[in-house]
Amino acid sequence: MESFSAGVFQAEKTTFFLITTATAVAGSALAKLREGVSQQDRKEALDLLRQAAEESDNKMTAAARKKFLSLTDDEARLLLSRTTVYDNHPNLTDVTSDIEAELVLVAPGKTDLAAQYLEGWWLNVVGRQLIAEQSSTIPVQHIITKANEIGHTLKKDALPLDDPAALEVKEYSDGDEKRIFVRQLRAIQIADRHIESAVYDYYRAYAQRSKWARENLILENELGDYDRKLEDSWQRKLDGECIASEPQSALVPYDWPVN
Repeated sequence: MESFSAGVFQAEKTTFFLITTATAVAGSALAKLREGVSQQDRKEALDLLRQAAEESDNKMTAAARKKFLSLTDDEARLLLSRTTVYDNHPNLTDVTSDIEAELVLVAPGKTDLAAQYLEGWWLNVVGRQLIAEQSSTIPVQHIITKANEIGHTLKKDALPLDDPAALEVKEYSDGDEKRIFVRQLRAIQIADRHIESAVYDYYRAYAQRSKWARENLILENELGDYDRKLEDSWQRKLDGECIASEPQSALVPYDWPVN
């Protein structure tokens, strides 16, 4: 209420949600502030809250009750008109189970992992919305799109790629100059920004692999096999480029003489 008085928030543009796993008692002020209640219910809720504020002797809530009782009728009605109580709400365990149930078709067999990724994305989005200067709504379609995107990354023949921010990827430091690949890049005079990007990619790949291993998404020897295949592929590519750069490599069409 102090924030409203100071102009930090505008009551007519602010919505308050009270979410609890408990069930509001029938006829109580909280029950009369549920979603979809009538104006009469909200009026009765105001009367009940004022009565409770006047009769309570709780020292911890004394200051808040005093401020609430100091509101004019219009201010109090506006405050409660922007307040909604969601009682009997699922607890954290039930919410996770509900989310996983919704993702069963998106990521069959990996709903727990999909739920974790979706939750991480959601918390990040909500955090940005809370600190944004011009906050806006989060369309449901964005959630559906993200869920499908996560499901695609979790398909049988693919591994999920995490947001670098979530992986807390280490940045370039002077100590990285001792690494062999950095010294090699320096030797061929690669620009600093490209070297820093290469170091970042190195740490990102390491962090991502570590996360895959912790989540048991890869077999014990799978990364080693992948590394060998990747190294072989790059070696063949480099060998091909070296041969193509030789003037007498015989890679140009031969001009057969015609008699």
